[in-house]
This record gives sequence, C-alpha cells and structure tokens, in this order.
Amino acid sequence: MFKTRFLRLAALGILAGCTAQPAKNHSTDTVNAGRTVAQCHAEQTTGSLIVHTVCTTKAEQDAQRGDVNDVRDATVRQAGGCNPGSPHCPQ
Repeated sequence: MFKTRFLRLAALGILAGCTAQPAKNHSTDTVNAGRTVAQCHAEQTTGSLIVHTVCTTKAEQDAQRGDVNDVRDATVRQAGGCNPGSPHCPQ
C-alpha cells in the first residue's frame, strides 16, 4: 500500500516537473514613488524554474550599454582590429 502511494506521488512529481513552462518575457514600464520611469522584465536563471522581476531605469540601462560598449571596444583593440563607429577607431 505504501509503495503504490509513493510511486503515484513520484510519478505525479515527475509529470509536474516536465510540464512546467518557461516564463514569458513581458516588459512593462512602471513609475515608482520618485516619479522615475523604470522598465521591468522577468528573468529566469538557466536551470531554475524561479522567475525574478528585474526593474531598471533609463540611466541604468544607458550605463549598462556604455559598459558593454567599453568591453567590446577593448576586446576589438586587444585583437588588433577596429570596430567602425567606435570613438577609439580612426576614421
């Protein structure tokens, strides 16, 4: 009796794990108490079923883009190439 209940519970758990759907990435704009517009989206860590909401302001997004551009430019310079449009690339 115990074994059949355990097997049913285990099978149900396996089926429930297999039917979980990844979260859809919907972006939304929210306004916080300081009247700053923040863009929020859902992020799911690879290998996890837990979804976290991440909100960033326009200034934070611009800073992140700047950091990415700096790393990209440094990588291109280190490789000896030149990335057109970069401020470090002679025209």
